[in-house]
Amino acid sequence: MVKSVLRLLARLAVTLALLAFWAWQSEPLLDAMARRGWFGSCFEGACGYAAAFLYWPLLSLGLTVVSLMLILWLKRRAWR
Repeated sequence: MVKSVLRLLARLAVTLALLAFWAWQSEPLLDAMARRGWFGSCFEGACGYAAAFLYWPLLSLGLTVVSLMLILWLKRRAWR
């Protein structure tokens, strides 16, 4: 029982750490994408708002899911 709770807490900690890491890393990427005009016109900073409020959470969450899938794939491969 205690072992399963600790395993759950460890997985939660890894997930939160990955989410924080990708949220921190996705900001420079989105800034470069906004400057190149990927989010529409930058009239009075409108592309910055789209990057900050729409694409930043989606990108950081998506990268977290991809990294968790990679971790699970590596664990299953190592168990064989």
